[in-house]
Amino acid sequence: MIRLLLLCLLSVPLQVFSATESAAVLWYVEKEKGLEAYKTRYIITQDYMRSDAGNDQDGFILFDRKARIIYNVVPDTETILVLKGDKQPIDRPTTFDIKESLTNASSDTPKIDGKSSREYRLQVDGKPCFSAMIVADFYTQSANAFQEFARVLAAQQVRSLENTPADMISSCFLARAVYAAGNYLSKGLPVLEWNEEGGSKQLLDYAIENVAAELFKTPENYQRYSPGE
Repeated sequence: MIRLLLLCLLSVPLQVFSATESAAVLWYVEKEKGLEAYKTRYIITQDYMRSDAGNDQDGFILFDRKARIIYNVVPDTETILVLKGDKQPIDRPTTFDIKESLTNASSDTPKIDGKSSREYRLQVDGKPCFSAMIVADFYTQSANAFQEFARVLAAQQVRSLENTPADMISSCFLARAVYAAGNYLSKGLPVLEWNEEGGSKQLLDYAIENVAAELFKTPENYQRYSPGE
């Protein structure tokens, strides 16, 4: 009987089961100054956020939310750029005049899942620098991940300021990228945002999906480096 059972088990085709995780999958269309618009996929869990072009084989950015580390994975060069965040908040100079406001959108603005949006505005010395339409209590974990990511980038930006070209360091840039980085994301998920340089970002699609756990791993054989190395 035991031998018969073993023979039966051996005759069953071997199945490979891959681990999956439940994640929020958000698609945005993004536009940067001087570049064509492109689509970006964000896959977000409690521990990670991955952004890519939707192709699992191409380069991607992986954000370890607990460790506050960003990995920029580039298959063409088999390298990984590693960016680390600081735990301490970034102090804003007292002479830097930033004003942030949040107002209800007009009644004819389309709703998202029945939820109304609000408009966030960032001004520096009375000059408009950044605006966003945000929806409260909507994919909150995703909004939190975006904010954490922005603040890790802000910490890196502070470390890199002395090497940043002077023509890029405007008061608006410092407000958006450093001193008020990610502030608006505490109010909700952005469905549309734009800045004074002509950059924009618009939500296209959103869903909760099961994704392969492998998407949140980086290649072990790639060379790793950090800015300044």
